[in-house]
Amino acid sequence: MKKRVVKAFVCLVVCCSWSQAQRLDESQAPTEVRKVLGQLRLVIEKEKLNFTVAYNPAHRYTIAQLCGLRVNKAGDWWQQAKERNLLKLKPNTLKSGALGAGLPASWDWRLHDGVTPVKDQGGCGSCWAFGTIGALESLLAIKSDTLVDLSEQQLVSCNTLGYGCGGGWWAFDMLISPGAALEADFPYVAADVACGGPYTFPFKLSGWAYVDGDDQVAATDKLKQAIYTYGPAAAAVYVGSAFQAYSSGVFDKDELPGSGFLSCSPSTDVNHAVLLVGWDDSKGAWILRNSWGSGWGEYGYMYIKYGINNVGFAATCVY
Repeated sequence: MKKRVVKAFVCLVVCCSWSQAQRLDESQAPTEVRKVLGQLRLVIEKEKLNFTVAYNPAHRYTIAQLCGLRVNKAGDWWQQAKERNLLKLKPNTLKSGALGAGLPASWDWRLHDGVTPVKDQGGCGSCWAFGTIGALESLLAIKSDTLVDLSEQQLVSCNTLGYGCGGGWWAFDMLISPGAALEADFPYVAADVACGGPYTFPFKLSGWAYVDGDDQVAATDKLKQAIYTYGPAAAAVYVGSAFQAYSSGVFDKDELPGSGFLSCSPSTDVNHAVLLVGWDDSKGAWILRNSWGSGWGEYGYMYIKYGINNVGFAATCVY
């Protein structure tokens, strides 16, 4: 345990220093980015919102490049969710009368050895692969006390569903069979490259399920229970200009199309895959882990208010 604590402390110091080095000089930002940041700050001040924005490494790419979750490629996912949900597959997990009972007011898997280091998807719309792999990496960390770096590129390059840098959906079935390859065997290159191989698949999932079969955006109490029981949940969220520019605080402004808040993505419910690693009721927020590197947000993480930007859409846990 002492070794784990020391390693965590060293990692915190190193990661914090690296992240601060990644804070970019806003005077060097493209004119359009500086204009958007100025507009965002005016709205934040006017509406007394609780987050800040800044020029960050995610501004190297457009939202279309960063956000590759494509719900329409998954077929009728909602019908699948009604059948493949935790209440049906794991009925003792989400008992309706016990939801929220005994749960702490805050929970953060970062403090319980339940996450691996933040990654950077670059300009490839592979967030769906990072969400999928991130859930398994966290499961291994929690269940086996092992930090394993698994290959997102293997999902991007070797899936047979047409997913890639142009977008995709959850690929958990690939982690059941054939399983997950190691990052060292197929390193991430942020591009659609040939599958290659053959690869070995030392880690596999037993199964996966949608958290909620009743609501497309998982109910807060069900999602808390699932995260607490199984570990970080892969989930979808809508990303607009403010989300991309988030720097610190509690993100508490809806950007959904039609909200009038500088929405700049196509009209859609969600467009990005993330991991939800915990919550804090004192902030009324989820703890969200992104895949845009440690220079984005609070060292790669965000506090996002419950219900904002459809966070929790198609939330999924693995086991």
